[in-house]
Amino acid sequence: MSTLLALLPILPFTRPVRGSVTLPGSKSITNRALLLAALSTRTVTLHGALFSRDTRIMVTALRTLGFAVATDEAALTITITGRGGEIPVREATLGIGNAGTAARFLTAFVCLRPDGVYHFDGDEAMRRRPIGALLDALESQGARADSRHFPFTLRTAGLPGGAVALDASESSQLLSALLMVAPHARSPLTVRLKGETVSRPFVTMTERMVAQFAAAPADYAVEGDATAASYFATLVFLTRGSLQINGLHPGPDALQGDIAFCRLLADRQHLRLEGNTLTGCKVGCGGAGGIFRYNSSSCWRSLRAPGLSTYSPKGGMFSWPEYSRRDTLYSEWDMN
Repeated sequence: MSTLLALLPILPFTRPVRGSVTLPGSKSITNRALLLAALSTRTVTLHGALFSRDTRIMVTALRTLGFAVATDEAALTITITGRGGEIPVREATLGIGNAGTAARFLTAFVCLRPDGVYHFDGDEAMRRRPIGALLDALESQGARADSRHFPFTLRTAGLPGGAVALDASESSQLLSALLMVAPHARSPLTVRLKGETVSRPFVTMTERMVAQFAAAPADYAVEGDATAASYFATLVFLTRGSLQINGLHPGPDALQGDIAFCRLLADRQHLRLEGNTLTGCKVGCGGAGGIFRYNSSSCWRSLRAPGLSTYSPKGGMFSWPEYSRRDTLYSEWDMN
């Protein structure tokens, strides 16, 4: 029986919120940046990196594979010495917990070694998550896996390049994994999708980060988590308050699709977005009011709680909602 509380007491905000918050770094960007830094030809320092179970799993795996990785959690920095596509350790056991990015990205990453033997395993939950389609694609490049789910042993043969067919309908991470290692194949490697993939904004993030690291940066700034920012944006809107959100990157070059939530509130004049400061608009001062319709395939998590009862002015008890659909979420909120 679970020891987690089914209900959580929520203390209501009774006045406009004021102050500042600092966002954690984006997990999606941190784990991509770790791998891309390891693929680079120089030493790279990540600034504003997230330290969480998933990113620590990635750091540990890179060290196990022979990479020099220095971490400073107080300073939120991680420094990695890239090896230009070389995997130093020929045989290793990699425990990837339930970290989906680490699992998929590392599976493709180790295939750069022409004679590697790598044993992968994870939590019980990871053993039910998709990896088989990526292994099928890698086998077309000469790799051999003894299973189509975790745990498995992968014998690698390098990446000769050419056309690779991939079914990424279950996870965009399968596609992102190939996109990050493709520039290091022995000849140009192109990925041909079988059907569509999900979470397109994360594929775009990967493509843009590959281009960023192609410039061989010595320093790389990790954006603050845009999904976390959406909750604070909702708080500012509902209380008509003001928050400085450190780490928020709302510019047009932002990597995360979820930043669209803050932009949408600003576009509808429900809050003002000035740099990294959000200020709620008072009724009669430009707020659009009416029905707010939001349709997004990338921001469904952002809408789970803010539009429901997380910031209920009546307070009370909050039961975590569940959604069965994770493809496209339609939500209507009365904003008058």
